[in-house]
Amino acid sequence: MYHRLLERQLRKFLPGYPSVSEEMQELLRAISNSYEHFDNDRVVMETAMRESSDELMAKKSALNALLDRQSQVLESLREAATSLFPDQASIVNEDLLRLADIVQEEIQKRHIAEARKEQSDQRLMDIIENLDLGMARYDLNGQITQVVTFRSAFWIVATGYAGHVGIGFSTGSSDSRRTQNGRKFRTNCGSSCV
Repeated sequence: MYHRLLERQLRKFLPGYPSVSEEMQELLRAISNSYEHFDNDRVVMETAMRESSDELMAKKSALNALLDRQSQVLESLREAATSLFPDQASIVNEDLLRLADIVQEEIQKRHIAEARKEQSDQRLMDIIENLDLGMARYDLNGQITQVVTFRSAFWIVATGYAGHVGIGFSTGSSDSRRTQNGRKFRTNCGSSCV
């Protein structure tokens, strides 16, 4: 028995088929084997193409999802940049790489401003510590959170304590005596101590 396509062709075009000589049968078997190999190769190629196509479709879907997400991120970035830099909205909408440069410039400006603020705070603290005054920082509950000028004679005279001892004392008391954890905190400055 030969490949079915070869069988049809032999019946149609070879007179006297199926009776053929032995030499002819060998040729027909070789031709039939070639047909079989071709069919097998075609099946393998179709399977590979189908798998490759499925894989490509899956990757295309993943890329489309990623592209959609990136588009959302870029749109969100544009909106944020437009609100942060309203004077540069045209640049933001046209060139996202320029936006990265603008953000970097703003970060550098912020670092410079923070360094200047720190220097300014230090200069202020240096000035305050050299004054003959006492100063305390309070939280919203009236607790002393920081006392400046520990060596200040004014602070020691007003409270009777070196500055760091007063941290945590409350100013919520109505009289001139402040308390901390049940201990009395003496004030000698009258109504001028707040």
